[in-house]
Amino acid sequence: MENVIEILEELGTDLFKEKLLILPGKINAQKTLIRKLREAYAEAEQTRALKEAEIMSDIIAEIDPNKGKPAFSNETARNAERLRRMAADAEYQQAAKAAKEAEMALNQAQDELQSLYDEFKATQYVAQIVSYEVALFANAQKPGVTASQSPATVTMTAGTGQAY
Repeated sequence: MENVIEILEELGTDLFKEKLLILPGKINAQKTLIRKLREAYAEAEQTRALKEAEIMSDIIAEIDPNKGKPAFSNETARNAERLRRMAADAEYQQAAKAAKEAEMALNQAQDELQSLYDEFKATQYVAQIVSYEVALFANAQKPGVTASQSPATVTMTAGTGQAY
């Protein structure tokens, strides 16, 4: 029995079990963070869009004093003026920066979640391979079974976790 414990320690089975128990909690915590960051991004983007709409409203309402007609009569002129005013408006620039930072934080959190999923899946596969190795070793150590009578390798079908 002592030999079995040594083998399990050598294979690091406790580490795999610990990771498999801890990672779901980390994944759930990351999902909660993503929900909060998604809400913060939506609010920041809404603030930016409202400021842009305010700028566009001012452009549409502007009248040329010499002609008494809209100052920016076609869409191309309105869009050019909108871009010029957004670039010059400090409040808009601040809102755009906040929206971009919120989006970047959200993307980073989503990348971290994917990394946690990948780590969990990899740990599952490695733990499964270790369990196959332990089973092979146990079969090889049974009384009356020689190494030549036990399977030498286990082949796993990629992505399925199935052994044959």
